[in-house]
Amino acid sequence: MDYLQSLVLGVVQGLTEFLPISSDGHLALTYRLFNQAPNLSFEIFLHGATLIAMIVFFRRDIIVLASSFLPKGKGTPERKLAWLIVVATAVSGVIALAAKKLVEQANTSLIVIGVGFLVTSIALVAAEIIGRRATRREPEDLGWGRTVAIAIAQACAALPGVSRSGLTISAGMFGGLTRAAAARFSFLLGMPLIAAAAIVDLKDVLSGAAPMPSLPVAALGFVAAGISGYLAIAGLLAFVRTRPLYAFAGYTAAVGIITIVWGATLR
Repeated sequence: MDYLQSLVLGVVQGLTEFLPISSDGHLALTYRLFNQAPNLSFEIFLHGATLIAMIVFFRRDIIVLASSFLPKGKGTPERKLAWLIVVATAVSGVIALAAKKLVEQANTSLIVIGVGFLVTSIALVAAEIIGRRATRREPEDLGWGRTVAIAIAQACAALPGVSRSGLTISAGMFGGLTRAAAARFSFLLGMPLIAAAAIVDLKDVLSGAAPMPSLPVAALGFVAAGISGYLAIAGLLAFVRTRPLYAFAGYTAAVGIITIVWGATLR
């Protein structure tokens, strides 16, 4: 892997991890364009960069949610939100682990990846149509049923081409959240799952699954992923306050169709 490839992969990871357009799908396509096999070690490294971007951006929220578990936080909305995140992470994690082999097989098919992009597009459009009629509430008011539904949506996003942020934002809107509240909840929900997934995948790395690029090359991708990820979080939160998700739906639909056609020509 050279510097240009590391830079491009870093930017792709940073932007697509948080925009509702699927990071796994875009990374898979980028590797193919570079005619390279996916590098799990490097991807975990890039996920570390985007996780740091999330922690930095939501540092105040993290402190408030963590401190809610102190005795003085009993009965507060912050503690309820923290427990919702804990339960949702557990549900998503169990489902994702159970489907790990299926997901790994799906990553090898361009047609499956393309279908995943189309699923993301459909979910975003449906959320905009249904969300307009939904009751507005705060994330801590979702209740356990709606939270578990969002957690299941997050687990389904382990499939390539299916956007984690896209499905969780959509599920949040189905549950009555505004776009802005659903996006914020999606990011808070994503932090522990991204960290847990990296820890699980780290076992494969330690067993020699894929060699890391040289330190300078890897460092460039890490910095690119961190900066682009931070900007993507800020940009999406600003975007969804006033604009619908149709632009992202149109983009993922176009990418999905192109990817399916690409995969069909290789069969």
